[in-house]
Amino acid sequence: MDKENPLYPVNRAHAIMKMFLNAHSGFLREDIQGYLNLFALVTNPPYDLLEKVVKVIIWAFANPKMLHYREFYNVNTYF
Repeated sequence: MDKENPLYPVNRAHAIMKMFLNAHSGFLREDIQGYLNLFALVTNPPYDLLEKVVKVIIWAFANPKMLHYREFYNVNTYF
């Protein structure tokens, strides 16, 4: 590991992201953006966990999405 390498920060971020995605290996490809958003939230400031929780709650209320009961349980089992 050469910390004088100018690409060290990029390589380190890539290695951490790879470990993160491998730890969540059951995800679907169409959901990858959500995992990348979670990774960005975890690895970037604010570093205080309470501040991050507040930020996530504010984002959740700023971007409301409604999932109706019938939409969630409407599964077509005739494939």
